[in-house]
Amino acid sequence: MADIKFAVRKRKRAKQEFWSVEYNDKGSITKISPGTQDNNPSALSVSYSKIQNILSGTESQNNYVVTINEKIGALDLLDKRSISEYTVSSYSEWHSTSLYEESKDPELKFVLFPKKGIIRLEPNRIWATRAVENKETSPLKIYITDSTDPHILLGNINIKLQPLLEKGYVEFSLWDIINPLVIDDIIHKDKNIRLNFSKISKGVTFVRAEKYYTFNGTSEMQTIISHPGPGTHITLYVKDNVLWAQSHYTPGSPIDDISGNIKGALVKGDDPDNFVNWVELPALMLRQTAPFEIADWQDNSAVNLLYKANNLDIGVEI
Repeated sequence: MADIKFAVRKRKRAKQEFWSVEYNDKGSITKISPGTQDNNPSALSVSYSKIQNILSGTESQNNYVVTINEKIGALDLLDKRSISEYTVSSYSEWHSTSLYEESKDPELKFVLFPKKGIIRLEPNRIWATRAVENKETSPLKIYITDSTDPHILLGNINIKLQPLLEKGYVEFSLWDIINPLVIDDIIHKDKNIRLNFSKISKGVTFVRAEKYYTFNGTSEMQTIISHPGPGTHITLYVKDNVLWAQSHYTPGSPIDDISGNIKGALVKGDDPDNFVNWVELPALMLRQTAPFEIADWQDNSAVNLLYKANNLDIGVEI
């Protein structure tokens, strides 16, 4: 019987394209493993080329840190020896604010509620209007860092703009993104923190409130309903089966900020589900003092208007 010959073939290992770099609250590498860890907030996904020298032993992992790459506005694995190459001088393209820092013309207000471990973001009317007009859709990326050194990352979060614009505010929990020991220092030791994000407003204010309070503002994009009695800016009333609008326009009022028409929905009574029809209030007519017709109203029931807030107060006289 002839001898059986075996051919030895070398096994080629497929190189993992993406790797996970796990890090601690100071950005130091604690573990490197193949694949991604999308559900691990303390793991950064990088390409093989980023950690090739570390894995081969030609570089020490102690020479690298996970921190903010200010050039691209995102977390990155950076070489400590050339960290200055990834910074933006004087934060000219970034907002970087800690608690109690003064800011001129703040368009964004952050409120820290330490006992709840919550931060609330409240944009003002000017910022919200500009975001809508520019059709902004990209989430706001916020990096929370040590107050004295913005390269010591504590946590980060992406804030979606649509809910922010519709509600007029957004709240996020620090417990979901920061080490509980750090939060304990914030609550009991008055630890200061710093917020870093791209420069998207003229100014920012960041304050601390020991007692939690509910948001008491109204979003530009929030849908509200008219109220009984005269409105501060516009009053609706029914006369001879016709719905009229009376503007109380004064120069500099929120009516000046309206472009085009105010679009709204007429409803019976105060129930938004009792829709009747759509109406428009022309901005040009609202800048005049003479009343104008909106729609026929043959119904004997009370009427109300659903509309986007736009900082306007609309009332209905019965």
